[in-house]
Amino acid sequence: MPKISRNAPCPCGSGKKYKKCCLSKDQAKPSSQMRDTQKESLNSQQKSKKKPKWQPISMLPTISNAIDGMLESAKEQYNTLMIAKEKPHVLDDDTVDRILKVFGEQNDMLWVWEEQLSRWTKEASNANQRDEIERLKKQLQELVNTDKSIVSIAEYIKENTIEKVLAKDDLELGIEAMQGKF
Repeated sequence: MPKISRNAPCPCGSGKKYKKCCLSKDQAKPSSQMRDTQKESLNSQQKSKKKPKWQPISMLPTISNAIDGMLESAKEQYNTLMIAKEKPHVLDDDTVDRILKVFGEQNDMLWVWEEQLSRWTKEASNANQRDEIERLKKQLQELVNTDKSIVSIAEYIKENTIEKVLAKDDLELGIEAMQGKF
């Protein structure tokens, strides 16, 4: 197992830096015992990250607002990128990379919302709850599709950002300008 940096978060999960938490304890242990302890701490952290905390159905209005807000934000970003798609050189690499990161990660985590809604479908005690859950499932599917579209457009734009344009020589830019690419 690789050595833990003194300034890294402590593998025990305390949130403190390793040097302020378990470093002194680990230095007192034999190295094989220390490696076992570190492995156990990391395994428990990884398991806790994989297991979402499922919410009671009383949280339906809160989750509803979150999903609606994510979809609204994604639609706004999609519309902005559609405008930028015509002139991708107005965006820089960092902006496009951030869009790819945010919406790619969001899309990767949507399974949690889907699972939460699936669990609530079994718990719903009245027609209003069932209707809201069904509405949210449709919203979530629209969000998945919108996120995928955003990532696809951002990948297209990434090939023609301002940094890519500035890296070209004058002749290449002149030819592209005559072809109507700018």
